[in-house]
Amino acid sequence: MSIDDALAACSDLWAQHALDASIESGVRSDPVDRTFSYPVPDPLTVCVMSDGMAAVIPGASDVCGRLGLAERAK
Repeated sequence: MSIDDALAACSDLWAQHALDASIESGVRSDPVDRTFSYPVPDPLTVCVMSDGMAAVIPGASDVCGRLGLAERAK
């Protein structure tokens, strides 16, 4: 999956309310209501984990450094 695909997929999960920042794991376990579009955090930033995988994190571009992750190459 490309980084752009990861960003689009993550945005879609937020819109479906499959992700929830108020839950410790961030992932909802109850059924997702696909008839309603929930707000997507803005901005979402793509960071790179130590294994090279993309991590899409809510926050501005400085969020990667604060979490000890690399920022994606532009």
